[in-house]
Amino acid sequence: MGIWTSTAADLARALNGLLPRGVIWTADTTSRLQQYVEGLSAELSRVHGRAGDLMEEADPQTTTEQLEDWERVCGLPRCPEIDLSTMTTQQRRDAVVGQLAAQGGQSAAYFEALAVSLGTTATVTDSA
Repeated sequence: MGIWTSTAADLARALNGLLPRGVIWTADTTSRLQQYVEGLSAELSRVHGRAGDLMEEADPQTTTEQLEDWERVCGLPRCPEIDLSTMTTQQRRDAVVGQLAAQGGQSAAYFEALAVSLGTTATVTDSA
């Protein structure tokens, strides 16, 4: 997760820094206030980590949890002969990224190359 990690201890220090100063705002670790801050910090750390996960899922190059959704959006697999379950996660990501980046074309060579990229072969002939 890289930059998206924040420990509960880091967040507890930050929350304690936001508390008012005074006699009743104790930093004693056994106080109910500090127990509350620690519990809140643990949950904030978990939520912060999941937000980082969401950033990874928003990018088809790094997605894991949402890979099936990316494939559905891209219409993959394009051919019934292709079985996604036999592909590695990275191959599936590459297929999604390739589909999103595809420029398209109308030449016979384009469609023959497309077939090869999908794991099959095709011969395009002009019917005119």
